[in-house]
Amino acid sequence: MSCIRTILGDIKPEELGACDCHDHLLRTSGPELQINDWYRMDSMTAAKNEFQDFLDAGGKSMVCMDPIGCGRDVPKMLELAESFRGRGHFIMVTGFHKGGLYDNRGHWSLLYPKKEVVKLLAQEVNEGMDIYSYAGPIVNRCKAKAGVIKAGTSLRQITPFEQNILSIVAQAQAECGAAISTHTDFGTMGMETIDILRKNGADIEHCIICHTNKVNDRTYFRKLLDTGVNLAFEGPDRPEWAPDIELAENIKYLVEHGYGKQIMLAMDAGRSTFQKYYMAERNIVAHGISYLLTDFVPLLSEVGITETNIHDMLVNNPARVLSIR
Repeated sequence: MSCIRTILGDIKPEELGACDCHDHLLRTSGPELQINDWYRMDSMTAAKNEFQDFLDAGGKSMVCMDPIGCGRDVPKMLELAESFRGRGHFIMVTGFHKGGLYDNRGHWSLLYPKKEVVKLLAQEVNEGMDIYSYAGPIVNRCKAKAGVIKAGTSLRQITPFEQNILSIVAQAQAECGAAISTHTDFGTMGMETIDILRKNGADIEHCIICHTNKVNDRTYFRKLLDTGVNLAFEGPDRPEWAPDIELAENIKYLVEHGYGKQIMLAMDAGRSTFQKYYMAERNIVAHGISYLLTDFVPLLSEVGITETNIHDMLVNNPARVLSIR
């Protein structure tokens, strides 16, 4: 038996539907907000409208990738999820972001015995998330559980802090069975991430490496995929990084070379400026998360990717990878 662990409870994998496997709707705190105000996403109205727009475009589920100490707000996410009960699904994450967003000398993931940190992450999947996201000495678990474990690495390097986190999430995966999804800065250090996860016992076929499409290197993609890992291709509507057609042609190339079962799609609209309804509150027109389905998926068809392959990337592959066994 396997299930998808959503914030409102477990569902069958076949109930997941079209899934945006890496996105953001609410971010109410954390160091990113000090970097740039566009990371602040604290409007419940905007978040509800954005997800409804995604549902109207044919979506069903979303993995919300804000981890411990980087904007995760369990009570607000529960409120958001309840408003869509029976209509859409949210999967939340435990774990951590890249090291540059934490105190690399005094963070509790370093100060606590490693086995205790592993236990704390596994408990968020097996028992329930702490409503305070481990922000202090009091732990108050709710019934809502995390369904994915996150880790992060830096641009062209994996720091000692991040190596420790990767070893922790690999061991936590063994304790709870959840998928691991990793942030890579601009797609770099993917192979090194896989090596560290594997050395620590991770199930690589149950791992997702995110943002590698920013490298725009087909040889790199194939090298990663040959390990058995899954790649999340995010960020259409990002012409400053690559035009949509380039991203679509790279996906087509990988599908034609037999990797279609290892590719997942996402928008990764992690800034308010990337979202239609946060911008609408400022009287600004923007595309939003639904663009993934209304514009980018038709482009995939236009370049010659079959409906079967697209269904795999949006539905079947997330259902397989995100399943907890």
